[in-house]
Amino acid sequence: MGKPFKQELSNLNYSIEWSNNLDISKLKMSILLYSNPIYFVGSGGSLSVCNYGVSLASKLGRIAKAVTPLELYSLKNTIHNSSIIIISSSGNNKDILFAFKESLKEEPNQIICICLNKNSKLKKLVSGNEFCDFFEFENPLGKDGFLATNSLLALFNILRRSFSLLNFDKPYIHLEDKLFHDKLEAFSKKISNGYTLLILFGPSEKSIAIGYRIKCSEAALFPT
Repeated sequence: MGKPFKQELSNLNYSIEWSNNLDISKLKMSILLYSNPIYFVGSGGSLSVCNYGVSLASKLGRIAKAVTPLELYSLKNTIHNSSIIIISSSGNNKDILFAFKESLKEEPNQIICICLNKNSKLKKLVSGNEFCDFFEFENPLGKDGFLATNSLLALFNILRRSFSLLNFDKPYIHLEDKLFHDKLEAFSKKISNGYTLLILFGPSEKSIAIGYRIKCSEAALFPT
């Protein structure tokens, strides 16, 4: 039986606090030393994190693109002179493992893997490879329910902190529990199964819009 979604939402502040206190100094240094272009690789919910990474990288003048493992495979002729950042909560997805193997064949400039599981299959593949930096963080909340929630928020915050210039690292916004849940409850009551949601967003909200659309699709909530 999966975790109740409301329970996962109630843990969002905990995920923020936990990811705020992680030591990411080595990850931060690795990312700041990366060369153009950068491919952020993710599957499912982590693709929204990849799009956030593109936004952060662009602000530092980097050329970056968010891709799925299949898209990366179609671009494999360009991998050799690129940098790869693979993002996965579990590190066990077959498509993520495939993406790493294919990237390795093309000998890119660097590969970074970010994972929230210290016993992943991805870690075993990366072990001892000089081209790859592997960063693992064990999420105390454990595995998400059906919809990735706290793991994605933690990954968003880890990337945000990693791309912060020098020592500039503002704390992530703290969610006001009651206000947040009141707004969520009010929004839920206004929509029904007959609705089609149209998501409007600006450049800085693209990753959130993609994440919302993925959740609506994965859980068969609404057409978007």
